[in-house]
Amino acid sequence: MKKHLLILILLNLTLTAQNDTLNYPATQGINNLEFIKEYPKGIYNTLADFKNKTPNSTENFALEDGKSSIAYRFVNDSKKKIKDAFAISDGENLFINIKSIIPNFDESGNGQSYDGGNYYLKVYFTSKYLFMSDYFASTAASMLGGLTGGMASRREKGIIFVEKNDKFHLFKNYKEFENFINQNYPEKSDLLIKYSNPKIPEIIKIRSIIEQL
Repeated sequence: MKKHLLILILLNLTLTAQNDTLNYPATQGINNLEFIKEYPKGIYNTLADFKNKTPNSTENFALEDGKSSIAYRFVNDSKKKIKDAFAISDGENLFINIKSIIPNFDESGNGQSYDGGNYYLKVYFTSKYLFMSDYFASTAASMLGGLTGGMASRREKGIIFVEKNDKFHLFKNYKEFENFINQNYPEKSDLLIKYSNPKIPEIIKIRSIIEQL
């Protein structure tokens, strides 16, 4: 009974955290429409196609109805799910398949697990990186603490695509993100102070700073 109660409490905390992130004022960023023109509407089957910005198919497709603001799914005219594409552009937004991201993580993805399933993450264009986010949990916490340990460590984490090595980089925690900024963009370290308010969700801090690099 106590175990079930703990799980319910953790679920409530997770949902509250999600709502806090969604309800926090959106960052300004760079208009997606400014960059989406580089990725013509269509389906990109491979990383090479994506890098060349050349879709393999321009068949009709549509965004499947859903309530998630993170996990997006697409269907073709026959209502069949499009599962295996590397990325999809609908002409207004770009989406990258989570199953394209996971195997192309650099070492930052070690020890992290996602919820599973087949879906696409929406890309936010910045002057330096393609930015996405999804929910991940520590595999170590899951192994040591079981379901409750995994749920307790599960949170929304930022992802960037590093074009120079064709890898995705995951920010496991905010401390790691601070190190990334200090090492790669020391001239922008003042942004860490600007967004030091503990009431701001970490994922919002990360996206806000990435947008200003």
